[in-house]
Amino acid sequence: MKNILILGTCASRDIFNYQEAHDKLKLCDYFARSSLISIFSNPLEASQYADLENISSKFRKRCVIRDFDKSFTKKVGSCGFDILLTDFLDERLNLWLAAPDSYVTVSDELIEGNPEINDRLIIEGLSSRKIRLWEESWKRFMQLSDEKEFHQKVYINKLYLTSKGFHGLRKGIFSSRYIREVNDFLEELYGIAKQYVPVEQIIEYPSGLLRTNPKHRWGKGPYHYIDDVYLYLIDFLSRI
Repeated sequence: MKNILILGTCASRDIFNYQEAHDKLKLCDYFARSSLISIFSNPLEASQYADLENISSKFRKRCVIRDFDKSFTKKVGSCGFDILLTDFLDERLNLWLAAPDSYVTVSDELIEGNPEINDRLIIEGLSSRKIRLWEESWKRFMQLSDEKEFHQKVYINKLYLTSKGFHGLRKGIFSSRYIREVNDFLEELYGIAKQYVPVEQIIEYPSGLLRTNPKHRWGKGPYHYIDDVYLYLIDFLSRI
């Protein structure tokens, strides 16, 4: 049984919706809706910036609190994980410079808390500035992994947005253009990350496997994949 710490999205966490995962893997903890840039900036008290009582669930509220308090860096020293699984899908989200040297991820969960965000302090999610900040944060993450001796436990879940399997995604916010722009942005991040992580620790999927599932439990979305994607990930992690 391998203990898994996840820093990423439901696209990684959803493996635990399958019995195949529970037979071999155990979820240590799950940090969601936090950009690496936010994690490696200065902590803040979430209640001073957002109405936490207005956030609709305990999980969503916890995501916001953790994004503010930057507690992930402490968790890596106490979780006792065998694998730190990370994906970069939520790095597409905007950032808010809420205070000097303190970035916050502009997630749907944060917006529920009705924060007073100054548009002039927003860093666009797919911008070149965001990429530069992310690269510095990735270097700090790698430094932390060396200091805490978990570098060899970091595995990158190399995912992309996709409209394959559900053509309705080509309309609205998830247009073909948006999906292409996000994937180009992700490719930049993967290019940076692979300079610090061995290829054996980057989980790549067979060509054509990343397809959307219009009947996914969380609804239609370009990051809600068919069952075979999650089963492939479970098998990969089980063989580490």
